[in-house]
Amino acid sequence: MNLPILDFKTQCWPVHSISNPEYRVLACQLGARRHYLDARCLAKRGLLSCLATDFWSPAKQSKSRLLRRMPKAVLSALARYHPELEGQRVVSFPLLAMARYALALLDKTGKHEKTMAGRFARAVVSLNIRHNVFFGYSYESLEILREERRRGGFAMLDQTDPGPAHFQMIREEEERWPEYVASRSRCWTQEETERLREEWELADVIIAKSAWTRDSIIPAGAPASKIEILPLAYVPEDGNAPRRERAGKGRLKVLWLGNVALGKGIQYMVEAARLLVREPVEFLVGGNSFIASAIMKNSPKNIRWLGRIPRSATSELYKDCDVFVFPTLSDGFGITQLEALAHGLPVIATPNCGRAVDEGKTGFIIPPRDSRALADGILRFVDHPGLALEMAPACRQSMKVFSTEAYGKRLVEIMEKHFKRPAR
Repeated sequence: MNLPILDFKTQCWPVHSISNPEYRVLACQLGARRHYLDARCLAKRGLLSCLATDFWSPAKQSKSRLLRRMPKAVLSALARYHPELEGQRVVSFPLLAMARYALALLDKTGKHEKTMAGRFARAVVSLNIRHNVFFGYSYESLEILREERRRGGFAMLDQTDPGPAHFQMIREEEERWPEYVASRSRCWTQEETERLREEWELADVIIAKSAWTRDSIIPAGAPASKIEILPLAYVPEDGNAPRRERAGKGRLKVLWLGNVALGKGIQYMVEAARLLVREPVEFLVGGNSFIASAIMKNSPKNIRWLGRIPRSATSELYKDCDVFVFPTLSDGFGITQLEALAHGLPVIATPNCGRAVDEGKTGFIIPPRDSRALADGILRFVDHPGLALEMAPACRQSMKVFSTEAYGKRLVEIMEKHFKRPAR
């Protein structure tokens, strides 16, 4: 498929004043990643010079009749906005946003994503936005990083996943569990490895969301001295309302929420459910499915497949369950852990993600690829019916560590630690 030559004209919103002129940060991102968390934290501290993104829809524009009449799928892709960035300078490329969305519909392999990322980066460079700190994300920042190095700027790169090792693990699982494969995952290419390594080389700081990510990218070539760990933040949308006191009453409800995929360890949850089929345990699995439909059809009778769950319905689902399982093989962090903890659900997770669980206090850590360990962890809540409720206060209390305030403070600390001031 040949890509058309497009002139990605920009839309620009008013410039705000920067309260701390020592740091003028240009933040760049494709999509609404993490609800613009990094840009919001920088803006709150008066450090954001500009947010460059593919599409932005200010409050008044997002309510326009044109957008309201669009299909929901298109609307969710294009109507992007966050009130905490109101009044900040935002530069967007709406034609690029629509081209990315169209290509995603036509090509599920993601083959053209790096091409679009490159075009986005080159478009941002051409604007010559005044700044002395660049903040961007892996796989979409190379051209900007090259320019930052040329001009002697300071660059921070957020590594969004555990890199090549992550994709290799998924391929291994597809070989180990072929009956689960609905469609083969894309192959990680040498070109992608070289592109990522150049991003690491050009960046002054590499931000990993977990020790797992850090330990995965170092063998792939990331300089250890540049890596800083910055755990994700989460703000409950419903004000952190207490969940219902239902633990110990009837069957234990075990929740899985998120993509239903081999990389997330769904195969080990299914096997754990098989081991617990005679126990008073019910598994509720919600999320987009990336596995063969035959697996769901022939799964143990103690699993309920809920399909895709609307964002508006997730809070009630958390409140209606007792325990959350996250047996992932590899994750940059795993935000659903924080969502569960915020709702008072203890979490059973592997160490191959962000460390959110305090062993024995807010849940349990189990080895990856171990159905028996997962089943045994769940049985601890069956054998002690009040354990989930006993852990609930500690689960909610643990969220203080993952607040946006704590995240923003740590982000600025990392920037100040590594920032290279020009010689006087």
